[in-house]
Amino acid sequence: MFSLSLVDRSTICVLEDKIVEAVEEFLNIDPQDKWTVEELISKFSRKEPVTAEDLTVGYVSLSFPEKMIEISANKEANPEIVKMVEQNARKSGFSVGA
Repeated sequence: MFSLSLVDRSTICVLEDKIVEAVEEFLNIDPQDKWTVEELISKFSRKEPVTAEDLTVGYVSLSFPEKMIEISANKEANPEIVKMVEQNARKSGFSVGA
């Protein structure tokens, strides 16, 4: 979930192999720039139909008002991906919660 303001929230499904790039791009946008936000949502939202074999490996909640990112990953998640997301968030001035 990407929270750009206290009332404007977007939830998108992103494939695991694209989550690092997606979060990095979202971390570096102006949340007031609605065109860029919509473009990134379109770029990174999963387009494939959901199947019974799909597995959710975690959630990333990004809040611009609080400059906070929360990552919840299960045991199937790639720990290197989680680590990279955390590092990128900290570099962008976001605090990382669990």
